[in-house]
Amino acid sequence: MLALELHCRDIPKIYARFSREIGERSWVKRVSCVKEEIKGNPFLESYHHQESSIAFQLVQLNELQQRFGGFASMAYNDHHLYQAASFAMQVLSVIDASSRVFADRFRARVRDCISTNPADLRALELELRTATHFLRAGRKVTWPEMSCQDVEGKRLCDLLMEDLGPLGLELECKSFAEDTGRKITRREALEFFWLVRSNHWKKLRSGTQGIAMVMTVNRKLPTAHKDRIELAQLVASQVLSGQTGALESGDVKVQTQCFDPLPLGLELSKTGGKPDQLRGTLEKLTGTVNKETVVISTEAGGALIMAIKSKEDDSLMDKIVRTLKCSASAQFTGKRAGMMVAGFQGLSAEQLLNIATHDQDPDAAPTELRLRASRFLGSKNRDHIVGAVFLSSSSLRPAVADIQDSGGTAYNFPKRESPFWSDEFSGLFG
Repeated sequence: MLALELHCRDIPKIYARFSREIGERSWVKRVSCVKEEIKGNPFLESYHHQESSIAFQLVQLNELQQRFGGFASMAYNDHHLYQAASFAMQVLSVIDASSRVFADRFRARVRDCISTNPADLRALELELRTATHFLRAGRKVTWPEMSCQDVEGKRLCDLLMEDLGPLGLELECKSFAEDTGRKITRREALEFFWLVRSNHWKKLRSGTQGIAMVMTVNRKLPTAHKDRIELAQLVASQVLSGQTGALESGDVKVQTQCFDPLPLGLELSKTGGKPDQLRGTLEKLTGTVNKETVVISTEAGGALIMAIKSKEDDSLMDKIVRTLKCSASAQFTGKRAGMMVAGFQGLSAEQLLNIATHDQDPDAAPTELRLRASRFLGSKNRDHIVGAVFLSSSSLRPAVADIQDSGGTAYNFPKRESPFWSDEFSGLFG
C-alpha cells in the first residue's frame, strides 16, 4: 500500500500529481508568509527553514517543474529535495489505497499540515516513517482510520500491525519538537534577540571586544511588548558597559562575560557559522547548556553572544510522559497489545545512542529517560501497553534509491510482563 522506494526520474510526475491532489497554494502561501516574517526578523531564517522544510522544498520542486516542463532532469538529483519528494510519494500512495471518504479527509489533513500546522506535519511524517519501517520488514500495516467511516468518539491508534502477536499490535506515534517542555521557546528567544539587535544596533555595532551575555528570567519572557522593550534596554545597558559582571532588575538577571573575539571569529569562518558545530564553544562562553544562542559580529571587530534561560528547569520529560499517558488511555482499544512510538525532533542519533549506552552501564545511575519510561510502563492501568520506543531525529527516514540513508537510533523499552506480551514484539526496531 505505502510506496517505499523513490527514484529521481519519477520526482517530476510525483510532484505534478501531488500538486493536483493537495494544491500548490498550500506551500506557496506558507513560504510567502514566512519569508515576510524573515524580512522583519532575519534571526528567524534558520528556524523557519527547519519548521517549514517540506514547504520550502515543494516550492523548489514547483520552480523546477516550471523550468523543465515536467521532464526529468539532473536538477532533481538533489538530496535537499528528497524529504519533500518522499513525503509526496507516500501521501499519494495512501490516497490511492483509501476509500473516498478517508482520501478526502487525508488530503485536507495534508493541506492543513503544510500551510499552517508544522507540528501535525511532523506527526504525519513520523507515522509514515514508522509504517515504512514495518512494511520493509514484511509486516502488514493498516491505518485504522481508513476503515472507519465515522472516527468521532472512537478509540483509534495511528497504525495497526495485523500480523504481529496473537491479535495484532496497535501503534500510537507521538512526535516531540525541539521546543517541547521549554520554558522559553526558540522562536521567543529569537524574537527577543532581534529586539535587542534592532533597537540598539547603533551603539552595539561599535563594540571592539567579545561580550557573552546570559539573561535569566524568573520563569518565562514577559508577554507584553512594552515589558520586552524594557528588557532589551536592560540587556543593551549591561553589554555596553563592556565589563564582566551582573545587572539585576526585579526577577531578571543579566550576566556578562568578556572574552577575546579573535578565536571565535576564526572558528566562525571555519564552520560557516553553523550552530551545531559552534554549540560547544558557545556553551562554554555562556555557561549554558542547550539554550537558544545567537552570535553577532560587530562592525568594529567585536562579537556579541546572547543567550536566555529560565530559573525553572525545562520539562521535556514531563511533557512527554503526560502525552504518552493520555494516548495510552485514549487511543488504544485495550483489547490487543499496544506500543508507543515517540520521535524526538531535536535529539540526534548520536545523542540518543549515548543515553542508551549510559543506561547499559550497571555502575551508572539510570538516565531520566529510562526512569520515566520504566515508571510509565510499570503502571497497572496500562497492562495493554507492551512497550515504548524512542526514536532520534533521523530515524526511519524513507529511503531514496541509490542514496545511503543516514540512519538513526531507536531506544526500546519492552514490557514483557504484560499479559498481552508476545515474543514477536521483541526487536521490532532492531
